[in-house]
Amino acid sequence: MNAPPDPPAPPLTPDLKRALRQASCWAVMFGAGEASFNLLGAFLQAPASFFGLLAGIPQLLGPLAQVWAANLVDKTRRRKLLVIVAVLAQSVSFVPLVLLVFAGPGRLAQAAFLVVVTVYFVAGHFSAPPWTGLIGDLVPAEGRFEYFARQSRLVGTIGMVMQVAMGVGFYLGREYNALAWVFASGLALAGVARFGSFLCIQRMQEPPHESSPDTVFTFWKFIRRARESNFVHFVLFAALLHFGTQVAGPFFLPYWMYTLGYTEWEWVVQSSITAVAAILTMLGWGRFSQRFGNRNTMLYTGYGIALIPVGWMLTENLLLLGLINAASGVLWAGFGLSTWNYLLEAVSPPKRPRCTAYLNIIVGLGIFGGSMLGSWLAGCLPLTLAFAGWSVTVKTTFMYLLALSFFLRLSACLLMLPTVRELRGDVERFSLKTSFFVIAQSRVPFGIRFSMTHFIEKKPAVPDVVEQVSNTDGSE
Repeated sequence: MNAPPDPPAPPLTPDLKRALRQASCWAVMFGAGEASFNLLGAFLQAPASFFGLLAGIPQLLGPLAQVWAANLVDKTRRRKLLVIVAVLAQSVSFVPLVLLVFAGPGRLAQAAFLVVVTVYFVAGHFSAPPWTGLIGDLVPAEGRFEYFARQSRLVGTIGMVMQVAMGVGFYLGREYNALAWVFASGLALAGVARFGSFLCIQRMQEPPHESSPDTVFTFWKFIRRARESNFVHFVLFAALLHFGTQVAGPFFLPYWMYTLGYTEWEWVVQSSITAVAAILTMLGWGRFSQRFGNRNTMLYTGYGIALIPVGWMLTENLLLLGLINAASGVLWAGFGLSTWNYLLEAVSPPKRPRCTAYLNIIVGLGIFGGSMLGSWLAGCLPLTLAFAGWSVTVKTTFMYLLALSFFLRLSACLLMLPTVRELRGDVERFSLKTSFFVIAQSRVPFGIRFSMTHFIEKKPAVPDVVEQVSNTDGSE
């Protein structure tokens, strides 16, 4: 069976080109700066419990900033202004981070690091609702999959290159006792790159933002519709999956460096493997989601994500962990792209900023709860557990966190995904009973094209579901 022709890519208007350039600047910032935050925490000799706070506190406070931003969008209707203020704040936050590198280890430096990173992430959260509304209006609906897949591939490529460069820097820095200068150089470059995002966004044109009383609804009104609202079910699924992920998520790096004894540059190599895997499959996931639906993409990637902790429990081998990280990159790339597109499909443009804020409040609570639960368990669980005559001894309590993370991730998929429905009526039915790998005509950056479209079961045509909803709380 031949695959259908690729959908036409949306025309790149000047504003969409500027959006891609600002995304490129963000990728430089991420690869040179944000991706090294945990490594900087280890450089400052932070204890393992610190990484739980580093992951949890910004995710607790950040979504509250999103609600504030959503309210300001409705009041001022100036989304671009709100975004550039937040982006500028992120750029400036790298200045104290550079200074902290040379302050050296210590509790005061660790506390200051946590405060500055929290400000950085809160500013990023503040920009999310207005940016979601702005970019959602600029990208035409018929080319949404192609555009965001292209953007994700661009961001992933640049971020990967920057992480590889930082990895080389960490290797040389450890060899020549100059790690502080490597961290400082990366953070300074990140701040300059984020300022580049500020300049790009400043030149973008802002479409008119229409708001009405029915687009303003409280968080509690949003929550009260949990039983009947498909969108709220989707939000709860995402929150529970992230809760399960964060039970172990903040402690991978402490386990990597403090228990396994690997170095900073080896960690960056592993992160780069994840990024490469995501880049090579991003466009394929975009076409897969367009053909088989975002809900199905979340289904298959969600169950795969649940299995990732099992791999970390079974091996300490560097090569095998690289393969596990590659699988993680593939799965999280598909999951992230499908959830983003699902949000754009489920919510009408005037309600996107507020629904984005409420989604991130609930997901942020899940991340915070998971991080705090993991921190508490890591500190109180013994290395040997005995029950009914059976005993289990592990090298580190991180093994228990991995097992719990696997159980919680799998439970989120089993309990919540059946309650989330596909919003588009033009998707095909894809069955794993007859074929495990079905990705429609992906093209990797090296020009190789492959197509495995066997065993696709065609779904009877049905009328399209209305894409933009009109419920008063924006939750369908």
